[in-house]
Amino acid sequence: QRQQQQQQQQQQHDIKPSRDLFHGSSFWNVSRVEVLLFGKPEVTMPSDEKPEEVDKIMLVCISMFGLGFCGFDRCFVGQIWLGAIKGLTLGGLTIWYFIDLVVVLTNCLMLYDRIDVKALKWDVHFKETTVLPACIICVGLLTMLVTELITVLTFRHTLKSELRKRNLISARPNMDEIRDIFEKWDTDQNGKLSQAEMKEAVLGLGLPITDEQVEAMVTKADSDGDGQLDCMEFAAMVYRN
Repeated sequence: QRQQQQQQQQQQHDIKPSRDLFHGSSFWNVSRVEVLLFGKPEVTMPSDEKPEEVDKIMLVCISMFGLGFCGFDRCFVGQIWLGAIKGLTLGGLTIWYFIDLVVVLTNCLMLYDRIDVKALKWDVHFKETTVLPACIICVGLLTMLVTELITVLTFRHTLKSELRKRNLISARPNMDEIRDIFEKWDTDQNGKLSQAEMKEAVLGLGLPITDEQVEAMVTKADSDGDGQLDCMEFAAMVYRN
């Protein structure tokens, strides 16, 4: 029995190197791909060793300033090849970019110290001292973005007028602009502009005009002779002048 046990131990010892060699080779092949794509190998870390932590402030700034569109966010957390693929595909035709942006901003606003979304290959630990400042910066940037958006939507005609006066955009308004101005200054909503309404509309487009010019233009553009301009007559008048 002792001889049989020794023979079995010897056989297991002979087989073990080949198994170790096979598993070692498999580990290194898979591990290298994991490191290149996802920034870390699939191994269990010792309990006393902390994972690598990144600066959350930098990640938020990269994402919110649009650099994630080029894959810099993934590169920053160590996922070099994922970042390269994201950049070459233009942020996955912007879909990948917006998904990652939502993940980062949501995590930031929730004051989490880690992003752990396995389906999207997110597994990032943040420096504890950067979690709160990143949230404050995120809130500030979002507030500025929303404020600017509301301002542009509210005062888009005034903004275009100022840009047109400074020759920063074409002096020729497009049809959408003309239609918006026409509807805005048609105060009685009768589908016609009087001379007073027409003057305000032209001024709203950033084009200087006097009362005499208004009267002359209305007379010239008023094809039906009713002393007022409909939208098409108004547009023809603007383009002609």
